Amino acid sequence: MPASLLEMVASALVKNADGDIFFNIACYEAGDRCLESAISCGDPISDLEAFIVANGFTTDVCGNVAIKVLYCTTEEGEPQ
Repeated sequence: MPASLLEMVASALVKNADGDIFFNIACYEAGDRCLESAISCGDPISDLEAFIVANGFTTDVCGNVAIKVLYCTTEEGEPQ
């Protein structure tokens, strides 16, 4: 896998048969529970780029780099 943040983002771009470019994403369901931030003031990350590269990307079933996306399933208007 590429090493820098920009290389990872660029590697997550995919092209369809028409030549249109999209971000390849891998979705994960959070359900209705609240999540906490991965970074806090009490636990500073010394190398943010390395942290994002190590934790913000995965590979899809075809082996292509994908950006990890978490979505919440709460109903619209409900507190999250």
